[in-house]
Amino acid sequence: MPRQTYLAAALLCALPPLSASGEARIDYGCDAHSTVRNLRGLMDSWPRSAVQAKVLPLLESMDRAASQLPQKDRESCIMARLPELTVAAGGLTPESAPKGIIKTIQNAAAYLNNRANRWPESLRLSERVLSYDPKDADALINRSNAHYGLKNFKSAFDDADQAARINPNDADAYAARALACWGMADYLQTLEDARRALALNRNDKTAHALLRLAEGRVRPVTIHDEKTRLEVEVQREYHAMLAQLTEVEAKSRDLPRSPAPQSAERLVRGAAMKISIKDYYGAISDADQALAEDPDNAAAFYYRAAARNLLGDYDDAVASASQALTIDPTETAARDARAYAYNHQGRYRDALADANHSLAINPNNSYAFANRGFTHEKVGNLDAMLDDLKKAAELNPQFEPVYHDAAAAYGIALSPAASRSSAAPAATSPLSLKRRQFLVILGSSLIGGVLFALGLLHVFAGPLLRRAEARRQTPSCAERPERAKSAIDESYAIGASLGRGGMGVVFEAVDKVLGRKVAIKMLLDEFQIDAKAKEQFLEEARTVAALHHPHIVDIHSIVSDEKGLYLVFEFISGETVEDLIARRTRLSLAETKVILKPVCAALEFAHQRRVVHRDLKPSNIMITEQGVVKVMDFGISRRLKDTLQAAAGGQRGFETTNSVLGTPYYMAPEQENGAVRPESDIYSLGTCLYEMVTGQRPYAPPATYAQKINGNFTAPSVQEPSLPPELDVLLAAALHPDPDQRIASASDFYARLAAINDRNADMRRA
Repeated sequence: MPRQTYLAAALLCALPPLSASGEARIDYGCDAHSTVRNLRGLMDSWPRSAVQAKVLPLLESMDRAASQLPQKDRESCIMARLPELTVAAGGLTPESAPKGIIKTIQNAAAYLNNRANRWPESLRLSERVLSYDPKDADALINRSNAHYGLKNFKSAFDDADQAARINPNDADAYAARALACWGMADYLQTLEDARRALALNRNDKTAHALLRLAEGRVRPVTIHDEKTRLEVEVQREYHAMLAQLTEVEAKSRDLPRSPAPQSAERLVRGAAMKISIKDYYGAISDADQALAEDPDNAAAFYYRAAARNLLGDYDDAVASASQALTIDPTETAARDARAYAYNHQGRYRDALADANHSLAINPNNSYAFANRGFTHEKVGNLDAMLDDLKKAAELNPQFEPVYHDAAAAYGIALSPAASRSSAAPAATSPLSLKRRQFLVILGSSLIGGVLFALGLLHVFAGPLLRRAEARRQTPSCAERPERAKSAIDESYAIGASLGRGGMGVVFEAVDKVLGRKVAIKMLLDEFQIDAKAKEQFLEEARTVAALHHPHIVDIHSIVSDEKGLYLVFEFISGETVEDLIARRTRLSLAETKVILKPVCAALEFAHQRRVVHRDLKPSNIMITEQGVVKVMDFGISRRLKDTLQAAAGGQRGFETTNSVLGTPYYMAPEQENGAVRPESDIYSLGTCLYEMVTGQRPYAPPATYAQKINGNFTAPSVQEPSLPPELDVLLAAALHPDPDQRIASASDFYARLAAINDRNADMRRA
């Protein structure tokens, strides 16, 4: 085959151009055969060398053998020859070829070993690369994933964290770090890193899955909470969680009138609603109260089992589902919940038995087919997996993306006919039509990589069902515009998308009247709330919008219509302090003072108006191209989430909230208990100061509540001897675990900072 053909194949997975040294980045979205073919194409383009003579024939042989097999068998064919490639790659040394070429081969081999669950081999190859280049991002990410597979979650975090620090715009690094945090059960940081990965790569399925998995694991509190096989498992867990959520919704619609006391019935329905908005602990509380009034309430046991499943407490989920089945052996939802838990416990024989029993009761139970498909996948029966997932997709459009993702994960091409048959709906009864309309939206959102709400709160409202029918009749994703026209288009000319964050998509736009360039954040579907809750949010958002200060990014206006909410921001461009630290490692004390002076002024201004930022961090401090310091994201995210909680019956207010917001490294300890007060911003400000002058954060990962309460962080003058001891005193007061003993105001914080003689610090550093 001509060399040009292989070079074209090498571009299939979007490998960037080779550097002068022959180095190329790994595409973590490629399957095993594509990776081998890409590497073969790259090697064929390199100058002839001893390395080529050693490795290229092996790659050619692997590629030819795999190409002759059906798509579904190619992955296993590559993996059968992987030990040979591992030995060949491991035997290469920098003396035999340029380092960039050696690194590319060894990184690709490490990636393939991670896909094959050969963690020690991947670890060794990654460490070989890092011995030549300690800052090689692919090697760090590969080693992070290998550590994850070996359950060394702290080491996995450290490697991914280093990769993210080397390149703050590397979505793969943030996805790897989110995966490590998930392993450490640090769900707050999982959320943060998954959001960052998605902002950089909206199609990162692992980050999307981790985001949704972690959301319900953060305990709500009040004042009185790799595109490798590893990542395939995370995606599958996400799909399984989604199935659990939608079966809860389906059952809540079909709940019959119960002879139980009215209060118990109300509590059962409350448990279903709380699961739909991911308040799993609240659902358990309602179910327990219902059982106290009606000990034989099978539905209450089922909802408790579902909530426990979604929290990862599979032992209690099995116990609760078994109680429900003791009361009503024909309850298929409880049997499906128990099969879900059995799958996660590794009890595959039991999971299979429950799925089969459910199908014996109801042969059209899509959830049972999906559970059985997940079981077949775990035991390696891929043909049976695809058969069951295809059947689930035929019965329920929700499972279409599950079916297609499972096939893609194992390199199995689906024929167009198969795709059409999976999409064809089964006979639709009037009872299930609305549920199907909702699932069409949910399925198409997942296929398109859109972050769709798992809250399911919308299912109970008519507008979503009308939107579902409209969307069902619209052209395919490839034919549709990126967004629908709305009221915002009357006043603004919407331009290109600037990025995507946890709340919405940000577009560049121009005010048609003023000719002023602006940024418009269009909230994602999951934040569309009912009229009353929307008005509560708008009232509070207007309070934030009233913060007109030269060092706070202005909200010019807030537009609301039946299609959603739109926040119109001042358009700024420049560099965040996070980017500055990544580029410079650390800043001088004098530079830090110049940056933090306007930040303190902005905070003082806001606090005097009873507005707390709640998520101050280096990435929310921008230095514009004109050198002006601006504080971004002032409280809007928090206020919206509080409104959603209030709409679901939670508490809301200036002092406490029902949910936890903040980035763990910068978040004050009282925020993890739901408290909201100005001193929380002072803690975050102190953490920013510490990182700016030392290049490190006060607490090592994962920066837990216990670490912060103990207060045993390394003094900045120990981290960086050029810093004056007076700074140690300031930061001890700013990072005090008790907010009542912390520096009370931003103006006091800056007065103390300004009083420190930075000339001595500069002399020490010189």
